[in-house]
Amino acid sequence: MSTFIKKILSNKVVKNFSYLTIGNFLSQFILVFSSIKIARILGPAGFGVFSYILIQSALYAVIAELGIRNISIRTVARDGEKSKLVFFSAIFLQLIGLGFSVILMLIYEHFAHSVSPELLLYLVINVFVLNLWSSCEAIWQGHQRMGIAESINVFFSIVWLVFIIITPSSAISVNYVIKYYTLILLGKTMVIFSVMFLVKDILKGSASGFLKFGRSMIKDSSHYYLNNIFTLPTNYLSNNFLQINSTKVELGYFNTSNRLINPIKMVINLGMSAVFPSFSNLWVTNKELLLDKLKKTFPLFIIIISFLCFSFTLVSKEVVLILFGAKFLPSVNIIQYQIWFLFIFALNWYIGNIWGATDNQRLLSKWGIANSLIATPFLFIGSKYGGLGLSISYLIAYVIFLPFLYNTFTKSLNIKLNLIREFIWAIILFSLSVFLPLNTFLWIRIILILLVASIIYVVYKSKFKTIAN
Repeated sequence: MSTFIKKILSNKVVKNFSYLTIGNFLSQFILVFSSIKIARILGPAGFGVFSYILIQSALYAVIAELGIRNISIRTVARDGEKSKLVFFSAIFLQLIGLGFSVILMLIYEHFAHSVSPELLLYLVINVFVLNLWSSCEAIWQGHQRMGIAESINVFFSIVWLVFIIITPSSAISVNYVIKYYTLILLGKTMVIFSVMFLVKDILKGSASGFLKFGRSMIKDSSHYYLNNIFTLPTNYLSNNFLQINSTKVELGYFNTSNRLINPIKMVINLGMSAVFPSFSNLWVTNKELLLDKLKKTFPLFIIIISFLCFSFTLVSKEVVLILFGAKFLPSVNIIQYQIWFLFIFALNWYIGNIWGATDNQRLLSKWGIANSLIATPFLFIGSKYGGLGLSISYLIAYVIFLPFLYNTFTKSLNIKLNLIREFIWAIILFSLSVFLPLNTFLWIRIILILLVASIIYVVYKSKFKTIAN
């Protein structure tokens, strides 16, 4: 084995990223395949309602989480002896957040009547278990020990898939699927909660004084929370906009798009999660090394994500036909714009992740709020034109915002980045993939993907070696 490969495999960030990638890829892969049967049976409208409930769970979980996840990870990454104190403080705070979230949920449903009382109950349980899982997972990530948590995640994803496969099609309804999804999610969370107390050196130190420490966590997380709240319209409320301004069928098309691009979104999220503890630690131990890593990795990040988006866009039609069938074909155009919105969003995500690791929560909050204020009117108006209008609105709003965010980012860290070539490259790939006719022969599209991959390999081969340093 070459020295380069050995260095790659021994790198802690790469190792953690591998655990997260493999575990979450399997979980997302399983979720997509379970969704295929659900979507084919329920149709676009029923699948739209099912997806809407899951999105609402995530939305209210963000409200209940109080923005403390990254603070938990960062604190444990810098001082592992505080892990027990962080864990119990996070649980206490998120129970308070749950109460606040449920009140908002009841107020919204009083006026919107978007779900039945039974589904509302499952929604509350989902919010609780999602945040408990998040609190547990944050401790593992802070210690940079991702393997066990991801194994539990994959196991229960398999349980979910088996359950969907063996369930007769005649028994599947929105309420039935949501009920058992909630039970399996609850089981998964109870297992990881129990394991926290069984594995050595995960919950370290003392939990005494967790109420006082919780107050300091709330203070530190306030900027994260403001950012999370003000970005709700762009991250989650788009489904509510569609539910208000459009139809359940359009909800189905839009969420089919989201479900299919989740694997790419997952890879981006995991990359951010894997480097966050390391970058947080470097900020207090070796700032020069951190800035050097940013200069080397940001261009590669743009190239990799743009290539993933380009490749997926070119084969999206075949993916939809194979997995969901012809009745979901209207979602293809939605996917093409959503995947390139994800590219722009990934750049925002990267910048926000670095700001979080470098104690720039104030900037993160300020620009997150500004982004939401710009994007929300676009999204609300775009939702009047269905899933496609909403997707195009996402892309336009984030493209307008990116130059201002990027300029502030470089100034905040006093770092010079030359990314003109990478951005031109991304624009070329976007134009090729979106405006190429859908009826272009598949073999031509495959050749284009291989050609682009070859060019990237030739141009950036030497630079990829920097990840081993």
